[in-house]
Amino acid sequence: MRWPTALLIAVTALATAAGLAQRGGRSDRGQRVQPGQPCPAGMTEVRPGDCQPPELPPPSIVDYRPKSTVVADDHPVPRAKYPLVDIHNHQNVNAENVERLIKEMDELNMRVMVNLSGGSGDRLMQNLEFIKNSPHKDRFRLFANVAFNGVGTPGWSEKAAADLEAGIRAGAIGLKIFKPLGLQHRKADGSRLKIDDPELDALWQVCARMNVPVLIHTADPAQFFEPIDFTNERWLELALFPGRQYPADKFPSFETLAGERDRMFARNPAGMATTSRAPRACWTRCPTCISKSAPCCTSSAGSLAPRESSSPGTRIACCSARMRISRASIRITSACSRRATSISTTTGTTTHRGSCTAWACQTSC
Repeated sequence: MRWPTALLIAVTALATAAGLAQRGGRSDRGQRVQPGQPCPAGMTEVRPGDCQPPELPPPSIVDYRPKSTVVADDHPVPRAKYPLVDIHNHQNVNAENVERLIKEMDELNMRVMVNLSGGSGDRLMQNLEFIKNSPHKDRFRLFANVAFNGVGTPGWSEKAAADLEAGIRAGAIGLKIFKPLGLQHRKADGSRLKIDDPELDALWQVCARMNVPVLIHTADPAQFFEPIDFTNERWLELALFPGRQYPADKFPSFETLAGERDRMFARNPAGMATTSRAPRACWTRCPTCISKSAPCCTSSAGSLAPRESSSPGTRIACCSARMRISRASIRITSACSRRATSISTTTGTTTHRGSCTAWACQTSC
């Protein structure tokens, strides 16, 4: 039997449409939406602009537990190949738990633990003293913290700065600020303590002057500040842990907190490198060429430039040793040879042999 061409095309199209529907193509129960328009309730977007309801009753979000079919080898690393430094830990190291911590650190090959919860005032001093007198004093380092109760009262800023400086001189290696600053801490008059409050400037200035890092936890994920609706990608987390919500009628917005932080940075330019990238003092990074008694670093930004008062010999030693320590961190013209260098005794700079351009020892520590 011969089929008319038009009829054959029509039958083929119908069969194709039916097959697509059975194999997941466009359903006749679907609906088109404009770009940017959400799908109606009970539907989801299966292709750009195409919304479709599921053929089966959908499970709730808490009952949907898909099993992964990915097949891959496990590569557990129970112990570090090389000794490591944990730069972010929170512990209450004391006589009761120190041996257990050391055992766990040894199992991981953790050489040093940096404890960011060192405390403030007397508690910080007690923790530092315990570490100092411990047989494991080389295994722990402490960051100082700040007690914000009483901020805004006369003399609070001066005392907090003095306590912080005393803690750093006693052995604390930095300052850790926890996220309640800006969110929950209150001043003596009941107003919210803002991150850029001038009362806190003395703290940042102490850290800048003493060349210690500041780790500041500002806000939380931006979605924690958004309405808890079905467009919030953290909906399930926030529904399970409502304490992570920051409703607008009780807390500042994410953008407000970020703006306060940025204004604090701008008002304290001397401490910017300390708070953002957390470098240490020059003599920590370059111990062979710099000492606390005769440093060749500048005092303004911690860069490795000789002080103006340094003798020519000191300036040469600074640049020469810096190059030996870390050639990669020095701005060297790409055309320069990596052969031995000659030292200029008049300018305190190192000049590469040949036609290379001289460089001044100005790179950051």
